[in-house]
Amino acid sequence: MLTAEDVFKEDFPGDFSLNFFLSYNFARFSHDEIEDTAFYSNRPLDIGIGFGYKKLSLKLSINIPFTHNLNFAKSESIVGQLHYYGEKMHIEFSLKNYLGMHPSRNSSSSREIDLQLLTAGVFSQYIFNHRAHSLRAAYSLNERQKKSSGSFLVGGSVFYASVLSQDAAIETYSERKQFIHFGPNAGYSYSWIFGKDFFLNAFFSLGLHTELELGSNTVYFSPAVFPSLSFGYHQEKWSVALSATSSLLLFRTDGDIHDMLLTCTARLVFVKRF
Repeated sequence: MLTAEDVFKEDFPGDFSLNFFLSYNFARFSHDEIEDTAFYSNRPLDIGIGFGYKKLSLKLSINIPFTHNLNFAKSESIVGQLHYYGEKMHIEFSLKNYLGMHPSRNSSSSREIDLQLLTAGVFSQYIFNHRAHSLRAAYSLNERQKKSSGSFLVGGSVFYASVLSQDAAIETYSERKQFIHFGPNAGYSYSWIFGKDFFLNAFFSLGLHTELELGSNTVYFSPAVFPSLSFGYHQEKWSVALSATSSLLLFRTDGDIHDMLLTCTARLVFVKRF
């Protein structure tokens, strides 16, 4: 029989939750043919509200005006994510579309470009040590991790991605290129519990992906990286956390060009449980 000392995690009372959040969605694209230059999205901060029922959560948000970099044009964008945090599985569905990018302030070029980046896909992972380790506690905030613990993660992912340089600023993508990334991923997650109610989680997953370029017969090995971090505080009726989840996809075109697309969502969230 398990004693209180043996229990690593526990559910909070109540099935429903209401959350309020402030988030920032970010994209960075680097291209082999343009040295020392990467292009960045310029999206405003989002403010939103979310609803949770047991292990499912849905969030809706709007832009906060004038919170983008006013030195550059605002990126047009659509970002949607649906997470399922089960006891044994974590599944994420995502859609991210950005149009309009700019170089960094330190770049020799200040030209903004009409670059469209679109990714849509599913990322999943099985939590081996699910009896003692909880991703729900760190990211969904509807469970409490009582003791520090870690777990190996194994799963799979599939992503569709397309890149189009509408103004032909990047010649390689003057015509839309479309890719399918798929394959297994494996990693590790660890949560540190301190001061009884504070937590810090970090997980890292590496995807061993195959890349198919649609419209051609090219197939490449193209790894992907999925790191995440969450720091927060739990009480019985409420929680607060600051988290960052990201993905890094590599593209190979013509066999020699290695381009990188980094997307990240940073979020400050307050959850009230009922």
